[in-house]
Amino acid sequence: MNQHNNIFLNFLLAQFLLLCLTLPQTVFSQPANSAWPLDRHDAKNTGYSSYAGPSNGILKWQFTLNNGGMCDCSPAISGDGTIYIPSGSNAFYALNPDGSLKWT
Repeated sequence: MNQHNNIFLNFLLAQFLLLCLTLPQTVFSQPANSAWPLDRHDAKNTGYSSYAGPSNGILKWQFTLNNGGMCDCSPAISGDGTIYIPSGSNAFYALNPDGSLKWT
């Protein structure tokens, strides 16, 4: 009986090792597929985008936060263009690409 237990345990160990070797690597969260997915644009914090900047100096829209407009943070832009802004007043804003409030 002891020999059968050793064989079974060796079989289980071999299966466990095989499973560990064939499982995919752990996937970490990835930046959003957007024009500016991370603070400072990319994982290297370059602050540069491959997209062209504004063609003129005309302001398209602005949004005032409930805390007087203070935001000591970086907004994030999702793949659908939604702009997410945390604020110092414990609020979290989502804006549409045109600057209108989506939700808070």
